[in-house]
Amino acid sequence: MLAIKVLGGASNLVHDLADLQYSMCEYVVLLDNDKAGDDAIKKAKAKNLLKNEQLRKTICRGMNESEIEDCIKPAIYVGELEKTNSINIEKNKKFRNNKNKWSKRMGEVFLIRVLIGMMKLNRKQKIILRILFFKKLNARISRIY
Repeated sequence: MLAIKVLGGASNLVHDLADLQYSMCEYVVLLDNDKAGDDAIKKAKAKNLLKNEQLRKTICRGMNESEIEDCIKPAIYVGELEKTNSINIEKNKKFRNNKNKWSKRMGEVFLIRVLIGMMKLNRKQKIILRILFFKKLNARISRIY
């Protein structure tokens, strides 16, 4: 029987491997090729829970670090991203022309969107503040005269 277990983060590897070893299961591990994955591998090997032949990493050509998401063609999820977040990563240079791992590229795309939104909000707030200021100023001037 084959079972796929999602770790929910490389930091959970040692615990999950200990459970699998206790259950006398054979296992193969697929981890992201990044610092978190490397750290988890070191900890698991230090506890004799993982051998090299049990390990696979998501390695993408031309990238120093990569994640499983880097192996998935954006065409699979671009429509959902656009529908739920109004973001088109296919047209976004920060996403397309970047050799960083997927989560970092997505973080940059969303950060830019948030900053643009904050700038727009900031402009709106300034306009509202000015209107309120001039209304109060006019009210005071009216009282004086």
